[in-house]
Amino acid sequence: MIFFKSSFFCCFAFLVIFGVHSSILSGQKIHFLSKPPIWEDLDPLQKTITKKEFVRALKTIYTPNQTNWDHIELGPNYADIRKMYGKEIFYRLHFSDSSQNAVPNKKKPFIILDPGHIGGEFAEMEFRHFQIPGYRQIREGEITLNIAKILKKKLVQAGYRVELTRTDNQPVTEQRPKDFEKDALEWFCSEYKFKTLPKLEELTRKQHIIIENRKNLLFYRTAEIHARAKFIHQKKPDLVICLHVNAAPWPKDGTQKLANDNHMHFLVNGTYLKKELHYDSIRYHMIYRILRKFSSREIEVTKNIAFEFVKQKTIRPFVYLGKYASSVDKNPYIWSRNLLANRIYDAPVSYLEPFVANGKDTFEWLNEVENSESKDSVSFVEFYSQNVAQGIIEYFNSNQSNH
Repeated sequence: MIFFKSSFFCCFAFLVIFGVHSSILSGQKIHFLSKPPIWEDLDPLQKTITKKEFVRALKTIYTPNQTNWDHIELGPNYADIRKMYGKEIFYRLHFSDSSQNAVPNKKKPFIILDPGHIGGEFAEMEFRHFQIPGYRQIREGEITLNIAKILKKKLVQAGYRVELTRTDNQPVTEQRPKDFEKDALEWFCSEYKFKTLPKLEELTRKQHIIIENRKNLLFYRTAEIHARAKFIHQKKPDLVICLHVNAAPWPKDGTQKLANDNHMHFLVNGTYLKKELHYDSIRYHMIYRILRKFSSREIEVTKNIAFEFVKQKTIRPFVYLGKYASSVDKNPYIWSRNLLANRIYDAPVSYLEPFVANGKDTFEWLNEVENSESKDSVSFVEFYSQNVAQGIIEYFNSNQSNH
């Protein structure tokens, strides 16, 4: 049975990686594959934000479901932020007396496009493909790459500098599932209460499959996102656009029956859970993003992109249930959510999830000839890329200052 992604599956997989796979380095609680934070790296950002701005960011975007912060103690003109979980060791952040605006920059922005997932031979491993008999195979990683290539042309024609995190259906990371055998086995032992590491020959076929899936997950999600984050950090873009296509769960009986549903939503970084902030590395990334004031650009760019999509096709907004995502500015299409990509990418990140790929309408659209020359028919990738390009261009045309 081959699954395409559902919002439930994505959330579950993310929480599995987040919740179990961490390491204790130098007494710090670190998210898997993350480096121990060096809090003094925030020193250049001292006195760049007011106390009011800092608290507003926490209350409205980053921790909207919390009334207090276990690891942040506010003083009259400073905040003490816990550096190590469970220890009274703090980093003191000094606030500015007044807001600081960005210095105007007349250069065209540098944008990195991040085509979600990998595609190609990795699509089945990622659970990001499906095929209905008589139709071509749908692979999200290949769709997003096609969108990115067309979107790049449109933005370059408009005068922007643009790069892609990947340009083919190969992973960015040099690591492969075999590199995570020990990590997967340790996770398995912790999850299933083994006191010692079992020998592989002692495990059942079902247990082997669980471990194999874990190895794959650590490769195509965690390691791959970290590799893309390293690329982005080196390039220092003004904006990152993460390109994705959503999907609905398959029926519980296991059949691949197309859904009658279609929806879309768009994400910015935020809504950190209390248990997430127990990790020193995650807490550091949240503070860093607040001090860099990424959220204002993320929200405004994402609003513009969402507006272009909704203007062209009125499709219902996807609604998150639970506390791991929050609506932004009462816009039903835009949510804040703490994903690995939009947390560790060192730039404002707009994360796009429009349309249901295994919904009847979108599926038929995806199976039409790509880049049709008919004036009455616009291909899915052309429609998607055109709306994203227009949203980005409209934003930067109305905001001459680059943050």
